[in-house]
Parts: sequence; C-alpha cells; structure tokens
Amino acid sequence: MRKLGRRLIAAVMCTALLLTGVTGCSSEESASGTSSEASWFTPALDTSTEQTILILGNYENFEALDAAGESFKEFYPNIDIEYEMLDDYNNNISSRLESDTEAALFMVSRYNFLNDSTLSERFVDISTLDIEWDDIDPESYKGRYIDDKLFSIPIFYRYYGLVVNKDLLESESIAVPNNLDELYAACETLLSDGYVPLQQAADSYSLLLINMEMNIIAKTMTAEQIESLRAGGSAEPLTPVFDIYIDMLNKGYISYECAETYEDSYNDAILKFFEGNVPFLLATSTTVSGMKKRESKSEAFQANPFEYEFIYAPIGADGPLVYKADDTGFGINVNCSYMDVAKEFYRFIYTEEILNQFSEIKGVPATAKNTTNELYNSLPDVTGDSLVTYSDIDDPDNALQDSFGAVVDAIVNGTVTTSSDAAALFEEHSQSLNQTGE
Repeated sequence: MRKLGRRLIAAVMCTALLLTGVTGCSSEESASGTSSEASWFTPALDTSTEQTILILGNYENFEALDAAGESFKEFYPNIDIEYEMLDDYNNNISSRLESDTEAALFMVSRYNFLNDSTLSERFVDISTLDIEWDDIDPESYKGRYIDDKLFSIPIFYRYYGLVVNKDLLESESIAVPNNLDELYAACETLLSDGYVPLQQAADSYSLLLINMEMNIIAKTMTAEQIESLRAGGSAEPLTPVFDIYIDMLNKGYISYECAETYEDSYNDAILKFFEGNVPFLLATSTTVSGMKKRESKSEAFQANPFEYEFIYAPIGADGPLVYKADDTGFGINVNCSYMDVAKEFYRFIYTEEILNQFSEIKGVPATAKNTTNELYNSLPDVTGDSLVTYSDIDDPDNALQDSFGAVVDAIVNGTVTTSSDAAALFEEHSQSLNQTGE
C-alpha cells in the first residue's frame, strides 16, 4: 500500500439569504455612484471572462457547491459552474481526469488513492496556488500530501460525539455531561427512569468511544507500534476502551436489542431520536447535517418539538476527548484546459467566507480557521492531550477504525465478553485486513 501523507441542528439555509450575506457587498453602488469590491476577495482575472467550470463528484447533489457558484458569479458573471456526479467514482475518476480536459475540479479524499495509484498523477500541487492560507486551519490539510505535493484541502471536518435531547435531560434534572463520570451518572439516572440512555444503529456503537481509541493510539503509541497494530499486532493498549463498552453493556446503558430496531443507520436513527425518548444519539457531524431537514418528516417531532444539540462525547476524565477526521475536499485536474480559471475558482472556494458558507448549507464543521456555524461554535475549545487530528495517525484506509468497529459490534451483540477477547479479535481483524488489502 502506498503511504499517503507526510504523517498521516444543521440547517439547509435559503440560498438567496446566504448569498446576500456572503456576496451582497461585492458590487454594491456606493453613495457616490461607484462600485466597491468585497474586501474578502479580489478577482485576479478579467471579470468579463467566459467559461463553464466542470466539477466531478460523488454526491447526488451538492447544494453548497451550487451556492458557491452563484457567489462566484457576483465577481465573474460570465463563469458558470457545472457539477456532474460520476458513476462508480472511485474506479472511474482517474481515467476521466486523464481523458477529459474540460474537467477542472474533482472531489477527493485520501481513500480515493487506495483504489488507483495513477490518481497521484492527475492533480495540481495545491501548495503552489495563491490561496489565502491564513483563512484555513492548517491542521486540516497536513495529512494530504503525496510525494510532498498537496493534492487537496478538505472542505469539512468530521466530528464524533452525541446528539443530546436537552429537554429530556432537563425534565430528569440532569445537566449535559462534560466527562465520563458525569456521563455514567446521567446514564444511571436515565436507566432508573426507564430509558435506554445511549442509542444508535447496530453497527455504529463505535462512535461513542472512537475519540478515546484514537487518543490512546496517537498519544501513547509510537509510529512503529501503530504500524504493527494496523498489521495485526498487539491491541492490548486498547483494552481500557473495551472495558468501558463491556461495563456499559452490562449496566444497560446501551442495548443491542434496541439497536436492532434501526434498519437504516442514518435515517431511521434520526427519526427514532425525534420521537423524543432517546436521551443520547451516537452521531457524527454527518448525522447532524441531516437532522434539520428530517424534522418535518417526523410527526412526533412536529407534534412535540424539543431542543437538541451536538456535543463532543464526554468520555475523558476531565472533559471530552476529540478526534477530528477529515472529509471530502477538491483537487484540480492537471490536464484541465482552462487552468487559470480553475485555479481562480479554487482560490475562491478556500476563503473563510465560502468555507463557512459550505458549512452553513451542508451543516458540517468548516475547515476555516475562524468558523461561524452555530452548530459547532458552541463546542468547547479542546486542545493539547485531549485533541487528535487524522494527520496524527498514519491510517490512510481507516483500518484502525474498521477493526475497532468490528470489535465493538461483537461486544454489543454479546459475541465478545472480555477485554482480552476483544483485543484478540481486533488483532485478528487487523491481520485479515492487512492480508486482503481491503
């Protein structure tokens, strides 16, 4: 496997309102009758340039990109954005970029390179662009280099945590927990009052303590130990995490029987939460991004709405532990026939204003250095030993998360009952992944 890297609720806002907020000052007439430019973006090309920018991706639709294109037209009225969802994206993106000089930008993550090594020949080195680098969180792209070339910058982060029914907790006189002891105390009270405190789909209980897993790996293990763990080496350092899962299952804080009622880990889990009797929903920020639009699909929530919020999982001794994973971003096709325009739109996307616009529409955390999305701005500022980012761990194919998820599933469904057996299963699963290359 080729090494990648040097080291490796949400509201869909009205586009018209967003565009007014983001671009309204770009061409306003001043009192003297002259036009003024937006201070946050200065066009580098002739603003009369005509072009259609083709962007390839794997989303069925991309409203946030549509909005960015409309914002861009405030500066370049004759440049249009065309988005195409490419079938079988992972297997077809490299050959399409090679053959199609009209394709300018493409959605890309670290995982795309695992399927086709030729993709490493298809991108422009983003580090050479005249981007407002001070607008972007530098942690977001540290792990996105191949052969010292930056292949993309993520648009979003992915967080792991809990969605909390705040009204339910308040009715039980429970404060939103901030650490593991407080979470245990909250679960104990909720359990005694007839609730299953921590719920999610049957294959998603790993979300609860994935931040703890990554913290242990990044903060206590060497690069050599991590590589060994990925290949099936000792998983003994992770046994404290397995112990917590086993303890919570035995206490009844989580329930496999309850999880089996979810057929769709995304949609059904959200709708079940909206029924109002789920205190904590295990979730990623991607889950959160779909919640606002599903409020109207829940008769229970429409009849009895309640306040809810996303929090980092309160699983540290003194507060939450946080793992920031990267999400999708854009690359530039090295074969694009209108490179200056492609680079200009790329420069536009990776401004603080547009990154935050993406975040507001998509409902996920922005990679802007200064963020504005209220869904995530209320989260505590977690730093130091409590924070891990994906670039702290060389795990390009997410094998560590895959093995962790398999073990947690086995614990929750009762197949594994001790932490030593859980560690052994982790090792077996990792070894199998390493041998098959999956």
